[in-house]
Amino acid sequence: MSEVKSIEVKDSGPNMFFEVRVAPYSAKSFLETYMDFGPIPYDLMSLLIEDKSIDIRFKADFIYHLGYIEGLCDTLLKARFNNPAGAQLDRPEIVKEFATVMLRLKALYDYYMAGNKVDWVSFHDSLIDIQQGLERVARRALEQLKA
Repeated sequence: MSEVKSIEVKDSGPNMFFEVRVAPYSAKSFLETYMDFGPIPYDLMSLLIEDKSIDIRFKADFIYHLGYIEGLCDTLLKARFNNPAGAQLDRPEIVKEFATVMLRLKALYDYYMAGNKVDWVSFHDSLIDIQQGLERVARRALEQLKA
């Protein structure tokens, strides 16, 4: 019987504190995990574009970072299907790392969708942290594909 483990992540974003339950994702494939989170960057980007309360300079940065995040997710998905070693992305440690980063993005999305007052500077910093985390996941996963 597998033990359910959870980790707590304190986001530097809008003073959020949330629990990330990673055990369910350790048992999933990369594709299943991607399907859970794949639409979030685009959906959040669309919402932020329409939000009239956001300064245009912030909005441009948000769109850039969310587009980058979406591109990294899509690159990993393509690597999963178009590379003979793509099944390496289904390794539990890669799936868990990907899920942990994407759960942070989902937390930002949920926080925004709940109508909470958002500190846009912290929101921006959180997007950068998420982007960098996803870059680490992608670099690690793609290096394993080369091996």
